Amino acid sequence: MGDVSDQVKIEVMLRQHGKCAICGEPLEENPDEFHHLLPKHLGGDDSVENIVGLCDRDEHLYVHGGDFRNNVETEPDIYPYFYGGDTEKDRVELDSFDEVEKTSDDEISSEASDEEEQLV
Repeated sequence: MGDVSDQVKIEVMLRQHGKCAICGEPLEENPDEFHHLLPKHLGGDDSVENIVGLCDRDEHLYVHGGDFRNNVETEPDIYPYFYGGDTEKDRVELDSFDEVEKTSDDEISSEASDEEEQLV
């Protein structure tokens, strides 16, 4: 797929956190296997939003139903790693971290209040 620019390939790799959009394996083995969600002859372009990175030719062939002559149009939601993984899990971990930070701030405020009461 020589028509996709290096910049788009890099942005796709960043969006997917360097993982294959189907299996989640690192794309470093074969970073040149990219798939158009909407084929160019059906109006698709070479934009980041229309390109998905796959780890190997077999997975690319799988997307095409076993024959590259098959015209397929796919959506990002069929690719488990289109955005790099489980965003819900990432969000939960971030929320947990925020709670820890909030608890720490509350404890500091409580300690400061106790010290003020002792001074009075």
